[in-house]
Amino acid sequence: MEMSLPPNSGSIISAAFPATSLSRNPGGDILTIQQRFDTTRRKLHQLALAVKKERDPKEKQFLLDESRNLQLFSTLLYLTLMMHKIDEIKVLLKESDPSTYVENQAIFDSLRSPGFHLQRHHESLQKAKKLFERKQKYKVMHDETMSRLHEYEERVGKLQDLATGTANNFSEAMVRLGGSSGDATGQAVNQATMTVELKHMQEKLDAMENDLRKATTELEGSKAENAAVKGELAAKDLALVRAHKDIELAKLVAGSDANAKLGHEQEAKQRIEAQLLAQEASMGSLKAQLEAMQRELDNKSAALEVKEKEYATLAWEYSKVNNVQGELNQDSEAKLKEATGKVKQLVAELNENVEVLNHAQKRVIILETSLEKETERREAAEEKSRQMKFEITELAEKLAELNEQGVDVGDLDRPLSRGGVMLDDGSMTSALSGSISSYVRPKFKGESDYSEAEQAERHTAVTKLQQLYRKKQSYNRWFQMKLELTSKAGVMMALSGTAQGHTGFYLNPSSNHVYYFVVKESGEWSSMFKEITMDQYRAMELDLRRKVEKEGDGALVPIPGTDTVMGKDGFYLNSKQKASFYVNDGGGLKIKEGA
Repeated sequence: MEMSLPPNSGSIISAAFPATSLSRNPGGDILTIQQRFDTTRRKLHQLALAVKKERDPKEKQFLLDESRNLQLFSTLLYLTLMMHKIDEIKVLLKESDPSTYVENQAIFDSLRSPGFHLQRHHESLQKAKKLFERKQKYKVMHDETMSRLHEYEERVGKLQDLATGTANNFSEAMVRLGGSSGDATGQAVNQATMTVELKHMQEKLDAMENDLRKATTELEGSKAENAAVKGELAAKDLALVRAHKDIELAKLVAGSDANAKLGHEQEAKQRIEAQLLAQEASMGSLKAQLEAMQRELDNKSAALEVKEKEYATLAWEYSKVNNVQGELNQDSEAKLKEATGKVKQLVAELNENVEVLNHAQKRVIILETSLEKETERREAAEEKSRQMKFEITELAEKLAELNEQGVDVGDLDRPLSRGGVMLDDGSMTSALSGSISSYVRPKFKGESDYSEAEQAERHTAVTKLQQLYRKKQSYNRWFQMKLELTSKAGVMMALSGTAQGHTGFYLNPSSNHVYYFVVKESGEWSSMFKEITMDQYRAMELDLRRKVEKEGDGALVPIPGTDTVMGKDGFYLNSKQKASFYVNDGGGLKIKEGA
């Protein structure tokens, strides 16, 4: 029997009890509820007296309707009072009849006052608040980590640019050093060539000096011979003069004996003349020889002067080459020292940059590892959330079955349906005054009407359902937060069973449409079929879970929006939540080759 209020009940109750703070505080105040309950009972008593006195059928029916409405309101107030005083009643029963209390303790433990439920609700809110604060803290930590990661990426980019520039500078320095080395090598080759030429020139100078010394020696010898010849000529001239003097003297001495000795003198004169002629011839020969020697000496002197000039020229060129070579050596050494210093400085800077780059790469690796762990944790949380949703679905179905069987599921965070209320004649007579005993009073199914197994099952089911409901609320909040983060980031959010950046289902936060993207190794993204709505995706996911529970890992469900009929060719979703195009070749559905 369905319990409902008459259409005119609202005006009577509102007139009798105007809105107060109680309407804004569903928990209520016990004193206010007690006052309203007493006022309602007095009003019911007045209506009962009025019904007895009234003779007009229509007016009497109107009063009966008012009485019925007030009885319902009084019943609700009474139940509310009893719910608030349930702990006091338990204590009174435990003190007055301990044995009965112990026997029915399991039933009494399942009955809780609104204060208890408010406390539990407050604790749940506190836990949810802590969970939200913790998630906010993790979000802030994640944002800070991402900002640090971006900062490190920028620093790594700058370091890579610096390393590239350093490497380029090092290459240029090596090229310049190679050029300097080539110049130095060329200069060294030229120096070696000039050294060889100088050696040849030195050898020529030495040979010329030897020739000059020989010529000088020969000249001195010739001069000595010339002096000897001159002395000999002078001696011969002196002897010739003496001979003339002797002849004249002989002529004078032998004048007296001229006739006698005429023949002898003529012979002597002839001999002397012959000697004179021979001496003159010898002197002419010596003069000719002396002139020849003088000419040869002049020639040798001229040649010696030429050689001296050549020697002076070669010596000047040799000194000039030595000066140029010294300058080249000094320039080469200076350039080599400068290039060596620059190379050492570049190598030191490169080593320092390499150390900084290695440190930054280590930090990047650590951050990437942290991000991978965070991704794995999120994937585990998504998997746990999917399991929770599946368990909630199972429990909801089981709860529906219990409701159909008439089993009361107790206190949940939702309003009770009207179909779950049972009515029993005269059940509230002992609780209320006799003035309302003539009315059919509503009463929930009592605890004593359940068996122990049903009570245990009821308690377990309700507790588990409450836990799953709270987990579902947490999952919804987490899902909404993740959706907001992905929306702010401007990317699509990977749904359950899909790792971010891999093939699977993705939700577009702006349009609330779900896409199935295939991510290739080249990084190209392509949509396999037309987008579907989020409601279609959830219905498909629920259908897949039910089929997996019945059929196992080989379960398949058609993807909505693709005109796929079960058993025919089309797009299907497998137990791993991966979509493919299946064809029916007569032996069942199989993935199309090349799809």
